[in-house]
Amino acid sequence: EIPLERYNESTSPSVIYQDGEAAYFSRDYDEAADVFTLYTERMSENAWGHYMLGLSLWKTGELEAAAEALDHALEIKPDHIKSLVNLARVNLQLDRPEAALVSIEQALALDSSYPDGYRVLGRVYHELDRREEAVSAYHQAVSLHSNDTWSLNNLGLVYLEMDDADSALAPLARAVAIDADQAVFYNNLGTALERTGHAAQAVEAFAKA
Repeated sequence: EIPLERYNESTSPSVIYQDGEAAYFSRDYDEAADVFTLYTERMSENAWGHYMLGLSLWKTGELEAAAEALDHALEIKPDHIKSLVNLARVNLQLDRPEAALVSIEQALALDSSYPDGYRVLGRVYHELDRREEAVSAYHQAVSLHSNDTWSLNNLGLVYLEMDDADSALAPLARAVAIDADQAVFYNNLGTALERTGHAAQAVEAFAKA
């Protein structure tokens, strides 16, 4: 635990930032939020401070406050891609997919190959019940990052929801081949196998799940 009393007016902002980052990466998110709150009070025009405050608050479950912090980062630096992508994620959790779509499209306009960008876009389209566009976004994510297991899984799930189990099989099989530790991947694969008439293989997948 990092007591805030350790900081005084002469404490370098970089020391405070480093302490906040250390707390964040050690998963002490409450502590990180406290430290980055102090940092942003002293360095109010530093977008990275507000970004890290937003991530810390998000991890503590304070979603509205997290969105505000990320918005503040973007007021300072509108092209801060990490803030745009993570604001989209926070807005998805807040059940605001329309707002999420705005920020993720801005992020991809700045960098169309940004890691996670098209996966988040796929999630947004999925939430908006725009499944064909979700499929396209997930395909784009996989074309950029072939081992993106969550995009593969999510692609398979959308195909299942579209009653296209045949198309779901390949991405789901690849997802479990890359990462055999995700129960949800096996569960979705089992569903695809069951719907395509591979009963024995479906039982095996469900058992692994």
